[in-house]
Amino acid sequence: MPLFNLNFSGEFENIQSLVADSDVRYFLTLQCSNCGENFQDIYISPEETVEVVKKEVHLMIKCKGCQRKNNTVQIVLNSQNPISGEEGNGTFVTLDCRGIEPIEWKLTAGIYAISESGKKFQVDFNDGDFCDFDDDLGESVGIYDPVFEITKTK
Repeated sequence: MPLFNLNFSGEFENIQSLVADSDVRYFLTLQCSNCGENFQDIYISPEETVEVVKKEVHLMIKCKGCQRKNNTVQIVLNSQNPISGEEGNGTFVTLDCRGIEPIEWKLTAGIYAISESGKKFQVDFNDGDFCDFDDDLGESVGIYDPVFEITKTK
């Protein structure tokens, strides 16, 4: 049961935490553990599941390279964590992957930054950094130099 942590780090400006909403989508580049075939821009969401042999998973995919079936990704229960602190870094979520491994990931939807004043901002990292203005705080808020990494834990 290989587990993979999707880690995030970035420099927070007037941001308390970065949190995932229920509609979060983790976009992944996956690689078949058998033949090395890559699958790009595949997303998983905690809201979407598929039943595979009496078990619910968040993604099941068949490899086009080696025709291997039942390659799965499952979000580990209660593993989604907010990222907080001035140097915002930590594990965002942990995945249980069978037959495939994540090699890249990014966040594009369902992510919110909570400012020092408690105001909620929708975050989009498609253009790199996130920045906005908090009217309640009277200052700019931002997340700069976002880094998305993957570590294997088992």
